[in-house]
Amino acid sequence: SPVRSARYDGSFWNREAVQSTPLWLDAVAYCRTPGNSAAPNCQTVGLVLSTIELERAAKEAKRQLQELFEQSKHLAPLPPSRILDGIVQSFELATQTWFSTLFPIAQNLFFALMVIQIAWAGIWSTLVRHESGEQVLVHLLRQVFVLSILYTVLIFSPIWVPTVIGSFEHAGAAAGGIDGINPSSVFSGGFLLALGLLDGLNNWGLLNPITGPMILFTCLTLILCYAWMAGVLLTYLVESYVVLGGGVVLLGFGGSRFTAGLADGYLVYVFRVGVKLFVAYLILGIAGSLAAQWAQLLNSVD
Repeated sequence: SPVRSARYDGSFWNREAVQSTPLWLDAVAYCRTPGNSAAPNCQTVGLVLSTIELERAAKEAKRQLQELFEQSKHLAPLPPSRILDGIVQSFELATQTWFSTLFPIAQNLFFALMVIQIAWAGIWSTLVRHESGEQVLVHLLRQVFVLSILYTVLIFSPIWVPTVIGSFEHAGAAAGGIDGINPSSVFSGGFLLALGLLDGLNNWGLLNPITGPMILFTCLTLILCYAWMAGVLLTYLVESYVVLGGGVVLLGFGGSRFTAGLADGYLVYVFRVGVKLFVAYLILGIAGSLAAQWAQLLNSVD
């Protein structure tokens, strides 16, 4: 009929579609025939049919999300010491070789510069300042005393430098309430927290085709944030090992006041690396505390 029937409105066709009556099947077949789609009743049938197909697509998307979530439950936690920790261990072993090679070089450099420094101090005091022998001797003894302190720092640097960095590291871990943390465990914690978020939101009934993509994006963002924190911790740990293994040669420049600034800069840098690790562990402690609260909140709904 060219006129829309008052009887065969949207509610009528919706009831027919739900019951899948012969009239509905005939109407769908008729309206899908080329040339009949412009009929008024076919327009109503088309709207009802589109609504049904959207509902089916939504149910299928929800089913796929549920399957993805169920599969994620059976994923094993990431290994605690694989890629990221392997990088840290590789640098740790490599820097130990650096230290055994560079430490004798630093000692020889220190003695060479020390001889030049003492000779220069004696010549300067005698020829330029015209000091007496006693004054020259006092000046040289002062130089030897300062140089002996710097040489002591060089000799005990294998003990003192790791102690300084380790003290900041342990202090940050203790204040942050974390123990035995490493880059891989940070990343694994973020991965497991994302799965817990997915589980909790599913228990709350929020995992549906509309909110599903947003939830998945949120979980991915959470994993990326923890990956960034793991990368920062990895960088700081690698930096500390480089400082321990390769920076010792800079202490050799402490043998002369003209190059002592390099040794001073190295010692300052050691403290900076320690402070970086200290702050990193504090931040990771806060992140771990928030993650535990979120996990408890999400698991409160079964």
